[in-house]
Amino acid sequence: MPHLEGDLRIHPGARFAILASRWNPRIVDALVESARATFLANGVPEAGIDVVRVPGAWELPVAARALALAGRHAAIVALGCVVRGDTRHYAQVADGASEGLMRVALDTGVPVLNGVLAVERFEDALARAGGKPRQQGRGGGAGGDRDGRPPPQAPGAGMNEHHRRRPDGIDPVARSRSRRRALQAIYAWQINRADERSLLAQFAHEQAHEVADLEYFEDLVRGVLRHVDALDAALAGHLDRGIAEVDPIERAALRIAAYELMHRPDVPYRVVINEAIDSTKRFGSEHGHTYVNGVLDKAAAMLRGVEAKK
Repeated sequence: MPHLEGDLRIHPGARFAILASRWNPRIVDALVESARATFLANGVPEAGIDVVRVPGAWELPVAARALALAGRHAAIVALGCVVRGDTRHYAQVADGASEGLMRVALDTGVPVLNGVLAVERFEDALARAGGKPRQQGRGGGAGGDRDGRPPPQAPGAGMNEHHRRRPDGIDPVARSRSRRRALQAIYAWQINRADERSLLAQFAHEQAHEVADLEYFEDLVRGVLRHVDALDAALAGHLDRGIAEVDPIERAALRIAAYELMHRPDVPYRVVINEAIDSTKRFGSEHGHTYVNGVLDKAAAMLRGVEAKK
């Protein structure tokens, strides 16, 4: 009886693509590192590995198809992380990404390895990724076992439950985390236009895991959704393109910052700008934060003119 079985051999000159989501960067960055290490361990030179980033898992199939049709890569490893929420959005993204990646492989004949984690809790994702080269990313890079070991500590272990607060009672660390989570929520809203209640329910449960400021998170999300037309109008004069043409991550960061500049005078304008830059660095394109900085510097001069001149 014929027995057909392949082996791991790298053809000279072969290139491979690691396609990764920017969502949940703590997890996905560990997966990327693991996949890259596995490729190197199996004889693929550094120059033969391309890392391509997209905003979220939903965009992975589109980017994978473009890479596959270009014909420059022998295989594509898709990496991402989707954490369950309180609505169907989790299932839509996880299932849609999986089905889309499979369709790309079937339609193009280019192997597409699905390394997108779909988990119940953020802790589960950490247990699967762990930041170690032998975890999920390695399974993607080698096309093999994807089981992982739990990390030595749960998220936030070793941290005080309550961060050092300012005299006014505000926790700057918690506020920063709330802004980052709000950016993810607004980004999702820009794609699926979920109603306010569903959007808050989807993301609010993750706030507890991050020791974030839930009240501030909800204020940002509600504020952007309810004032989006006015926010876009305030930004329009400082953009070099229509708001709809701005990268979705940068658009979300700009809308949140515009809301804070217009409706949260208790937050210094420089804090607003710096937080928007930081969030865009974490989730946006390589130079996206520079664009956001330039737009907000001009917007702050108009919206917080007196304060900005001090």
